[in-house]
Amino acid sequence: MQRVLLATLLSACAGFTLLHAQPSDPTTKMLKQLKSKKSERRFEALMALGELGPKAAPAIPALTAILPGFDEDERVLATMALGKIGKASLPSAVKLLDHEDETTRYYAVWTLALIGSDAKEHTPRLLKIFEADDDAEVRTKAAYALARIAPDSKDVFAAFVRLAIKTNEISAERVAAIDELRHFGAAAVEPLTISLKDPFVVANSIESILHVLNENKNDAVGKAVAPHLPLILTYSTVGIPLLPDADGLTYYLSKHGDQVLADLQAQMRDKDAAKSAAAITLLAQMASHLDAKGENPEVVMKAVKLALPHLKHRDHDLRVALLTLLPMNDATQAAFENLLNDDDSNIRFHAFSRLQGHGVDVIAKMQARLKAAKGDDWLRLAAAQFSCTHDPELQKALSANMKHKDADIRHRLACALSSMGSVPLDAELVKKDIVPTLFESLKSGKAEIRLQAAQGLWNWLHLGQVQPFVPEHAPALLARLDDPSPRVKHLLLNVIQRIVKADPEGILKKVVPLLEDADEEVRYAAVVVLIPLRQQCVLDLARRAEKDESQRIWQFALHHLAAMGKQGKPAVPALLRAHLNPDRQPLAAAALMGIAPDESFLHILETQMKQDPRLKKAITHPKATYEDRHKLVAALLKEMTEGDTARRCGAAYALNSVSFLLPHAEGVKTARSVSPFLTEQLARIDKELKSKDARTRIDAATTLVDLRGLGMTLDMLVNSLPGEKEWEQLAKQQAVQHERFESLIRRARSDAELQVRRQGRKAETIGLPAGIHMLPAFNWPMPFGPRVPLDGFNVPFGGGFGPGGGGLRLPPPPIP
Repeated sequence: MQRVLLATLLSACAGFTLLHAQPSDPTTKMLKQLKSKKSERRFEALMALGELGPKAAPAIPALTAILPGFDEDERVLATMALGKIGKASLPSAVKLLDHEDETTRYYAVWTLALIGSDAKEHTPRLLKIFEADDDAEVRTKAAYALARIAPDSKDVFAAFVRLAIKTNEISAERVAAIDELRHFGAAAVEPLTISLKDPFVVANSIESILHVLNENKNDAVGKAVAPHLPLILTYSTVGIPLLPDADGLTYYLSKHGDQVLADLQAQMRDKDAAKSAAAITLLAQMASHLDAKGENPEVVMKAVKLALPHLKHRDHDLRVALLTLLPMNDATQAAFENLLNDDDSNIRFHAFSRLQGHGVDVIAKMQARLKAAKGDDWLRLAAAQFSCTHDPELQKALSANMKHKDADIRHRLACALSSMGSVPLDAELVKKDIVPTLFESLKSGKAEIRLQAAQGLWNWLHLGQVQPFVPEHAPALLARLDDPSPRVKHLLLNVIQRIVKADPEGILKKVVPLLEDADEEVRYAAVVVLIPLRQQCVLDLARRAEKDESQRIWQFALHHLAAMGKQGKPAVPALLRAHLNPDRQPLAAAALMGIAPDESFLHILETQMKQDPRLKKAITHPKATYEDRHKLVAALLKEMTEGDTARRCGAAYALNSVSFLLPHAEGVKTARSVSPFLTEQLARIDKELKSKDARTRIDAATTLVDLRGLGMTLDMLVNSLPGEKEWEQLAKQQAVQHERFESLIRRARSDAELQVRRQGRKAETIGLPAGIHMLPAFNWPMPFGPRVPLDGFNVPFGGGFGPGGGGLRLPPPPIP
């Protein structure tokens, strides 16, 4: 429903000069002006009536009569005027709550919302509309009205809560319920923290919670919020060091800071490593936020003091998160400077970057320490400084000592030389000294050493110097895939994907089991490694496509199965099962039509017919016809040129619905046949929408809805084959048809008959058939291909955000 909302304009025109020139009874003059044939005069009258407020009560019948009209500007202004008149408008507005036209009901509900608490007696009626109206926009407007009319109603609150806490469901009214719960104060905190855990509505939930905090700085809300502050703090940052401007949250973190710290301390002792890490991270976030706001420095220092010891934690990601999040003060600066000589080159780099960002002269201090050192201490300090500065002279010194007798020093030098930003080294040095040292470190009994070595190999891969030497080390790489650290496995898989051809059998043996790994990143990397092997791992990819819980993994598997063509035939049974899952249905259909179109067509079509009664009604052919897509398309194309209008449009709807199942040649044939049909039908509708007979116009507008969907599919067919000469003329016809559609929809939307406008609205908002919007023409040349990005988080500096590079990969928030 497109409406021109004019509230801002009304405010801007508060001093409307017309009012000052009115006689003693300005309403009478405005009512006369409402009958003007000039829209601008009617517009001025409506604005003036709105400014009169309750004094314009005599205009209520005229204003109410506008709500079922067709001029959206006037409907909005009339609604605003009725709302400003207030309680006297209620009887007229309430009568329209049962109007057959949903747009009229929408404006009636909005009028009640503007009247506010004076409409409280109609709360039960609005609640019924919120729960049962046929139109989603009317339901959401009812939620808006209820929150403003009865924010103390237990029934309204209960209805909002029931909808808000539903999981894994997205609907306009659920989002509205979550948005409007913010008006119910402390009681809303508990249900909003429940909905906060649902990724579908997390943004709406946190926004409502912050609104409650901002608007209710009192003990009642403080008591309600206190148990949930860690969770709220986690989600409100969304991985960003500083929280959004939220005065209420700052207030509670400051006032209840000691209690929050006590709760986080308790959670830090949890045996679950993820929950413990999340609590430590939250300490840093809390300290950072309060420090940035200049609030409660005592709590800031307590939080910093609790977090600082964990800069030496075994969890690499946690250390990087603390380096990124903690505020900079004397205590943290000293701790960061101590990390400049840390064993982990990534930690050194992050500490260096953070200090430099705050104007601390780090290099001078490092150089002074290096100048005073000798022997092995000099090498350790040189490696630390090189990780940060990448000084060419230090690089030469480190390279010259790669045969040092001490394995720990060799490891430190190799990791430093492998840091991103290094100048390319002599290939023989990399092959004979650096890479072997890193592989030797992969055998270490210390998890942090193995992680640093894996990170070093990954860095060298991006420097372009390790790839020629990795194949000979394939057995060593594969042997380390049983490492207990998911991060090590993930990094090694990213290296292995570059050497798949070196040992395909060994890779299959070691990588396939990782498809069942508990860590999503490991499973995803394993899928990427196996993609080039295609035929050898079809069934394994099919299992991921069917059963993996990670959306990006099953989508990735389905994309590549679709690109396999006939090679993917063993996957068909699993894909048929995946196709029964509504979420995976469009991509599974793509894969099936790419692999086995003839065998899969009937299954996909019958599934679609079960879900779409209208399609089932349109395809009345014997099974012998519709089980063969060639025969079905021919039958539908024939029907589209014969019979009555209803039957022809039914055939057009069916063709539209099955078009994404057609191969290239039949897509071309369909487009060629559909385009002239559309041109002919649009010309007919153009004439019929001008008819004086309302029934004729309603039928024409109804047909327009069907044709709109077919036109959108034709757009897709044309746009998917750019550059082909045979399509140039078709594309020109498509452009003309598109303009005609827009013109006819505008005419239908402004028709005097409500049902014509209603159908015009449907035509305006119609989308593609289920599944089409998610993909290009499915079994035409796929855009995916064998090349796969190494990782979604690669950033070419310091290893910072690459796999294993740390970055701001915060622990998952605790879910009570």
